[in-house]
Amino acid sequence: MRYDILILIIGLAFISGCTGPAPETHVGGVDIGFLLNQPPSELREDANFVVGLKLTNNIPKPINGELCISDTPANSFGGIQEPECKHFMIAAAEVVDDKKYVEKQNVYFPFEGSSYSYHNLEFGIGSTNINANLKYDLSTTSLAEICLKKDPAEEIENCESNAVIIGDSIVSDFAPITIERIDSSVVPEGNQNRVHLEISLRKEPLGSVSFNDIEDNLKLGINLAGTATLFTCYPSQDGLIKFNDLTKVITCDSSVDLGSQSFYVDSLIMDLAYTYSISASTGAIPLKRKSEDTY
Repeated sequence: MRYDILILIIGLAFISGCTGPAPETHVGGVDIGFLLNQPPSELREDANFVVGLKLTNNIPKPINGELCISDTPANSFGGIQEPECKHFMIAAAEVVDDKKYVEKQNVYFPFEGSSYSYHNLEFGIGSTNINANLKYDLSTTSLAEICLKKDPAEEIENCESNAVIIGDSIVSDFAPITIERIDSSVVPEGNQNRVHLEISLRKEPLGSVSFNDIEDNLKLGINLAGTATLFTCYPSQDGLIKFNDLTKVITCDSSVDLGSQSFYVDSLIMDLAYTYSISASTGAIPLKRKSEDTY
């Protein structure tokens, strides 16, 4: 079922002003949130409950991943015998007439027809915290126009040798990691020119990245749509970028043969690939022991 992204934003604003175990993330890519009263805001000893989670895909491509849940009391008290995981596949978001429609999917734990409960609660076991962790592979593409001119000193309207590209001039998917700014310069180099780029990446505070199980790393590939190029980026190791902060500036360069043209405009294509992990939590849910019931 698809929903207009405006409705999603309004819904998030409403939830942020309410209390109770229905928090959700809003970082882009695939977001995660608990369904209302799944679990309830209070749990009694031996009472059955289920955990319901809502996934929201903001990316215009299908996403496969793994969703796991856990809780804080020891397994001897029942509840979720962690970690309990399910694989999921959520369809792509769609853009129709310049409007974006995200894709939503509900996932329930445990398996259909089953439920959880806490039992033999001892004094001091007064609450549970139910956590959900979402992990999936993501690849996104950002586009920006760049003007390349052979002679940096030649004055050409709307074509600067040193340019700053920001804001709406960078077209990107709504994802946990985005390209916020590009500082470009073109300098002569013999019979060719060299394009220098400083690319500013930003990661949402929530979540972590990895690539092929290497923590705090991602893959960045850059090329021009209409020109054969091979950009090399620094600092990198085996083509991977270390990214363990909220922001990172990557320096890339490539030689470009402009041929007989004095200038032309090309599309800069920037591909990011990584595994993203994000968590959501209900916060402390009170556990009420049977001995606490009064009659």
